[in-house]
Amino acid sequence: MILNASNFIGRVTSGYIAAVIGVPNLTIVATALSGLVILGMIGLSSLASVVVIGVLYGYFAGVCKYFYHGERF
Repeated sequence: MILNASNFIGRVTSGYIAAVIGVPNLTIVATALSGLVILGMIGLSSLASVVVIGVLYGYFAGVCKYFYHGERF
């Protein structure tokens, strides 16, 4: 539930951020940060850290999903 909520926020805000810094730059940054968050799962030690990782990964994954839809219009 937390992951889905932050994923929704990432999808909504990614358009505004992309208008400022550009789509390729945002895609590269979001993909790199998603990978770093996944690597951060190594250091999980409490429930609070699991929630923080879930929120961060949900947000950055939402940004990545917003720009990659698999179809060309």
